[in-house]
Amino acid sequence: MKIGIQEISFRRYGGNYFKKIKQYGFTAADYDMCNTESELYKMTEEERKAFLIKTSEMAKEAGVELFQCHGPWRWPVRDNTPEDRAERMEKMKTSIRACSYMGCKNWVIHPIMPMGVNDRGTENEKKTRDMNKVFMTELLACAKEYGVVICFENMPMTGLGIGYPLDILRFVEEMNDDNFKICFDIGHAQVCSSQISVADAIRRMGDRIACFHVHDNNGWADIHTMPTTGCVDWNEVCAAVKEIGYSGAFSLECYAATTLPTEDLYVRLSQIYFEVAKHLVEKIEN
Repeated sequence: MKIGIQEISFRRYGGNYFKKIKQYGFTAADYDMCNTESELYKMTEEERKAFLIKTSEMAKEAGVELFQCHGPWRWPVRDNTPEDRAERMEKMKTSIRACSYMGCKNWVIHPIMPMGVNDRGTENEKKTRDMNKVFMTELLACAKEYGVVICFENMPMTGLGIGYPLDILRFVEEMNDDNFKICFDIGHAQVCSSQISVADAIRRMGDRIACFHVHDNNGWADIHTMPTTGCVDWNEVCAAVKEIGYSGAFSLECYAATTLPTEDLYVRLSQIYFEVAKHLVEKIEN
């Protein structure tokens, strides 16, 4: 199993920054396309394709696999008007094409939240679900055209009716398509573990999980801390991942802060992140 990490904080090195990622031990990366105000979305399609092909070549040269990409995400949520959703759809499709240019198969995306993040148990919960069904069905057609798998992510908002692990599983089962699977976010699942434990959610999802976001927290806030520094039961999680036979990348969605006072501290902490992830992967594989 490859060990991955978000690549965005390494971009500050410039050049082939994937070599830095590999230097710390990582062999996979989660490529960030969240910010639709970034330069990536301002390029022409030809410029974007050339840029991303070059990016994928740099990753390959460094020995790092672009295992997953994170599609558009913005906070606060802005999905409530038809114009907002149309703009988001356009950027989503741009991101799917971008993912394919890099030869990356797994494209991670969150549900749309047109009624906000507190619709659970209200009449708006079904509306949110129905609107996601329409929205994701259109995206799925684009993903299939470009050979990309949509990885629908469970969320940490306890008031959201389509965010808990079993809500996401039911939605993916209803979509019933090999190009529509799950990005299982371990930290998000811990915040929502009153519904089902993190390990049991993994067991229930089984081979519908296409990729992971790996991080920890205090059980109620989505703070993306290093695994084993919070309250996730990593022994149970690793056992569950082993049981389902997952063999893709175990990808951290956390990293050493670039605000650390010295470069040496950043390097040392990045190496610790890798060593912790390696320890967990060894528990899964052995």
